[in-house]
Amino acid sequence: MYIKSKDYMEGGTYSPSLKMWFKKKGIELYPYQKECVRFIKERWASYIALDMGMGKSLISIEATRRLGSTIVVCPAILKLNWKQELMKFGVKEELINIVTNKEVYKCQYNIVNYERLNRIKHKYYNMIIDEAHYCKNGKAQRSRDVKDIAWGIKGKLILLSGTPIKSRPEELYYQLKIMQDELSISWEKFHRRYCGARRTRFGWWTKGATRKEELAIDLKRLMYRATKESKLN
Repeated sequence: MYIKSKDYMEGGTYSPSLKMWFKKKGIELYPYQKECVRFIKERWASYIALDMGMGKSLISIEATRRLGSTIVVCPAILKLNWKQELMKFGVKEELINIVTNKEVYKCQYNIVNYERLNRIKHKYYNMIIDEAHYCKNGKAQRSRDVKDIAWGIKGKLILLSGTPIKSRPEELYYQLKIMQDELSISWEKFHRRYCGARRTRFGWWTKGATRKEELAIDLKRLMYRATKESKLN
């Protein structure tokens, strides 16, 4: 069972659009933030790769505000930050739950750290994955837990990170798999094409980086990448 947006529209408990909230406060979204919201709305899965301080959380909140229940996955140290951000941008406190021992199913936003994903029992309409590069290792339990939940999402799947790739293209593969992107269909094809993969007597070597420009162009289908220098100066 999914929690639909109508569950929050009775009794004034549903959080209004940030547009109206900003209008009252005299605040305006930056053009690139509006572009990001449109980018998310145009696809099921999207990757917002903005520098720190460019409003990734704000963008994802606005994109999911009217779409029903949302699970926010983030590092443990950021859970309180997410609650504060949600409240800062108009979400009522009673609609927010930080998962400790259990979920609060009727909350609009449930915030959980990677290590507690095994406590998530319900299905959510949307999913926000903060610091998504934490899922670069497909062998890690947290990456598999994220994928299991993500593949059941019917609304919007949003990955957030300022550094989708920290050093090598191989770090991106499992993140693409979580997004069910076509680039992740074949492990061998992706790693041969973009990681210079080759067989050795010890197994596969995948530490290279090849066809970087081709990969960057292809990623534009699903990733909105921007820096402070390109958007704020």
